[in-house]
Amino acid sequence: SVVVACLVDGYFPEPVKVTWDSGTSPAVTRTFPASRRPSGTYTLGSQLRVTSGQPDSLQCTVEHPPSGFKKTTGIEGTGRDCNCSRGPCSCAPPDASNIQVFILPPTPSELYVSQNPKLRCLATSLPSDEGVVVSWTRKRGGTLRPQLHPLRAQFNGTFTATSEVPISTHDWEGGETFTCTINHAELPSPISRSISKKPGKRLAPSVYLLAPPSEELSGNRDTLSLTCLVRGFYPEDISVEWQKNQETLDASTYDTVQPLKEKTGDASYFLYSRLVVKREEWNRGTTFVCMVVHEALPMKFIQRSISKSPGKK
Repeated sequence: SVVVACLVDGYFPEPVKVTWDSGTSPAVTRTFPASRRPSGTYTLGSQLRVTSGQPDSLQCTVEHPPSGFKKTTGIEGTGRDCNCSRGPCSCAPPDASNIQVFILPPTPSELYVSQNPKLRCLATSLPSDEGVVVSWTRKRGGTLRPQLHPLRAQFNGTFTATSEVPISTHDWEGGETFTCTINHAELPSPISRSISKKPGKRLAPSVYLLAPPSEELSGNRDTLSLTCLVRGFYPEDISVEWQKNQETLDASTYDTVQPLKEKTGDASYFLYSRLVVKREEWNRGTTFVCMVVHEALPMKFIQRSISKSPGKK
């Protein structure tokens, strides 16, 4: 059989709808449950398996009703790479030239709150899980102790490698350059990527914590929405956390959109984070806190708290 996959990444809010068109070829589809990223957006995968024959073209259509987004992606000439005429299909292996390498910077929360920053190196589209070597170096020299996580198999038959390395806030603030190098048995030469703190201007965010809207308060739902609006910051690296009665909430309990560019012309960013709370907790006067961490803030973080005002319905 021939198996292809459609990956939908970075959308918010739920849900998305994925449909397939395999032409005249009989096929079986399977859409996996969506998973939530730390950024608050979602990712979802759908798989199509052509059970017999040699497909000439396949199409994956993705619809996101909340935004009105709809896109169809086609895979033409699938049969040129897969021979299904006799017995099980024989397909060409993934190509090592498609390997991509990215380095993710430490989060502001890691840098300024937990004081445990890490760099993350991702290598995607690895054609196999054999012969993968990830190494780290730093410009000024010194020992690094990276950790390579188990490789993850993807829907399209490739693999993703992730390596993390602890660094110090002092080194990052000092402009140190770190390099991640990926080597694979099928690569003609290693692939290297470097990262350091971005230079340039810094703009501190303004933070507004908004109570549940009156329409929601007058309704009969058991839950209410608190919204934390963060705007006017640069660069876009930022962390948002929520607390309830001075206890930090797990990231899975709230949704934070990725930073978006302001339309003010100053190249700054904004985002919003939404926490769903129980109506009874709100009515009880429970205090909720939105904490924002950003390098341009005087104390590196700022907090806004909110609770139901006494006497209000």
